[in-house]
Amino acid sequence: ADDSGDEEEDDDDDDEEEDARRTASGAVATVAQVDGWFDAALSRGDVDAAKSIVRAFRAACYHGDDMDKRGEEALKVAITTSTVFTRVMTRSLTQMHSVFAKVFATGGQQGKKGKKGKGSASEGDAELPLEPERHSRWKKTVSPLAKSFISSAVHALEQMTDEAMLAFTLRALGRLAPLMRTNERLARKAMTQALSAWGRADGKHARHCAWELLHALALRMPKGYFPKVLKGMSSAYAAGAKAATPTDAERVAFQRECLVALCGEDLDAAYAQAFAGLRDSATQLRTALQGRQQADARLAQGWKTVATLELWAQAVCAYPDESELGQLAYPLCQILTGITKLQPSMQRWPLRLRVAATLAELEDATRSYIPLAAPLVEILTSARWRRPAKDDGGAGGQGGGILKAFEHQLLAPKSLCDSRSYQEEAVLRTLTLLSRHLAHWSYHIAFPELVLAPMAELRRFAKSCPVERFRRNATSLAAAVDESAAAVRARRGKASFAPKDTKQVEAFEEEGRQLAVAGGKKGKPSAVHAFYVQFKQAAEQRKAAATMEEVEVGGGSSRAERRAGMQAEGGAWGGGGVDSDDEEASEDEDMSDDGEDFEENEVLEFEGDDDAEVEEEAPRDSKKAKKAKRKVAAAAGVDVKGLVSSLREEESGDLLEDMDFDSMFDVAEEGGAAAKAGAAKTSKQKKAKREAAKGAAKDAGKRKKQRR
Repeated sequence: ADDSGDEEEDDDDDDEEEDARRTASGAVATVAQVDGWFDAALSRGDVDAAKSIVRAFRAACYHGDDMDKRGEEALKVAITTSTVFTRVMTRSLTQMHSVFAKVFATGGQQGKKGKKGKGSASEGDAELPLEPERHSRWKKTVSPLAKSFISSAVHALEQMTDEAMLAFTLRALGRLAPLMRTNERLARKAMTQALSAWGRADGKHARHCAWELLHALALRMPKGYFPKVLKGMSSAYAAGAKAATPTDAERVAFQRECLVALCGEDLDAAYAQAFAGLRDSATQLRTALQGRQQADARLAQGWKTVATLELWAQAVCAYPDESELGQLAYPLCQILTGITKLQPSMQRWPLRLRVAATLAELEDATRSYIPLAAPLVEILTSARWRRPAKDDGGAGGQGGGILKAFEHQLLAPKSLCDSRSYQEEAVLRTLTLLSRHLAHWSYHIAFPELVLAPMAELRRFAKSCPVERFRRNATSLAAAVDESAAAVRARRGKASFAPKDTKQVEAFEEEGRQLAVAGGKKGKPSAVHAFYVQFKQAAEQRKAAATMEEVEVGGGSSRAERRAGMQAEGGAWGGGGVDSDDEEASEDEDMSDDGEDFEENEVLEFEGDDDAEVEEEAPRDSKKAKKAKRKVAAAAGVDVKGLVSSLREEESGDLLEDMDFDSMFDVAEEGGAAAKAGAAKTSKQKKAKREAAKGAAKDAGKRKKQRR
């Protein structure tokens, strides 16, 4: 009888413990209850319903976690099925900003003394106020709910690995950015998770949504928070800026566009951040130039430094005015030029050409002269051309490797440097950039004097280079430069002003550009500019062909077929396979005599060319017009907001279809069970240690007594 009584007492104790556990975990939520809470909160701004939603969302985010160890009070809502879990997560992340907006709109006054705050939402709006802390409902009603909801969402972000769920949650936090204004610690946690997703190697949707959150934090937080977001994004960009594959290059380009767009929101903070970045790069360059250690040179010529310089170069190109970021152009050019002088070897030609392309962009945007010809001519005058190149066995096996070396590497492999394909690509890219640089200044009044030094080296290369095709290209470029210089001399002979008359000098250059745009009998593009346009088209075709060769597995044409294709592309390749000097002379004569036919074919390309520095508007007559024109030109390359908004509709549908909250619920259940088992095991181990310690103490006491 006593045994049966003891068993009944044990059963009663178990029932009491189970009831206590259920009471502590809260009432079990259902799908109907969740829908009812949202209907009440969205229809009439019910605060109690909003509190229930926040509790349910917190229970979902912390599902499976041991809340007692966090020092928090027990949750008042329990979620036991995956259906309820999915409904709570989906509706909370898509509609919680509307719930908070409705709570703001249905009660209290906005601002002090009954006045509406700046950017506040009206009765029918579903938007949050830009300054919620000025609302009478903020401190006691909305602030605790917002803090609980956002902290729960950030905790969920820390546990997520799926791209769709990451993007879904990040977008929801982006809508709630105004509610983090008074809690910088919470905003910092959200920014940390957003930076982690923004710098992911994979996951395009997550990167886009992370950019939305970062942009919202930069604009919606108090003024002093913008530099922190900009610094965090700059550090994350530099840490993962290695563009070793086309996918990495696409990601880095998107991150760079995001940063440039963010710089436009606060140019003062952008200037300070850019100055700090350039100072660090200059310090690394000075250490590498003064020291003899290879590690310093590799650091100064590494991806982190080069990507940082490309970032701020693009920012200066987007905002080139002196009142914006234009004052950084000079130190930026000095650092970029110094990098090309560290290790002038064949393996570093991809880096040199990459830096030269960046300098060409700066030159076009700032309308400032940059001595770009010197580092380019050094490639043509290298001692490597005195030795014969090795046959690479055709383009089928090297086309993709050559493209990768020049597009996605800063240091080419030694085995690739001696191949004909590598040298051919280097020469053609060098001539393209050199012709672009010369075309930019082909209308300037001092153009004949600017080209004296580079043309001497170019003619020397044309005479000494053992490759006939390269000699043809160099000779054609030299002839185009001579023709452009002669045209400038003819116009300059009619000028009646002195070099000190800067306004008239600028008008001289602008007049030449306008005549080139007009075309017809009045004028035409300069010969060197026409050469650049034609050479650029051939370079694009060459790049497309190399890409196709990389995609085709086991395919590829022979070297003879590739040469035939080059010759069929036109004059940019220097003509056919005839090697006589008479053919070179006739080719140069054809280029200069057939001006009218060439003009009809090339003026349209000239007007639509983005890289050519040709102004189609009227001459600049005021600083306001100058700044407005430049901002219009910059907006085309910094349209990240348009890019993200264009993808938002299709992303929303895809993300909702890809949501797998059921698996997240199962993982949380398994984690909770594992955590409980681990906690039980840990408690047993601690208990055993305590008992062992007590036994050891007793034994020590006995031995002490025995010694006495």
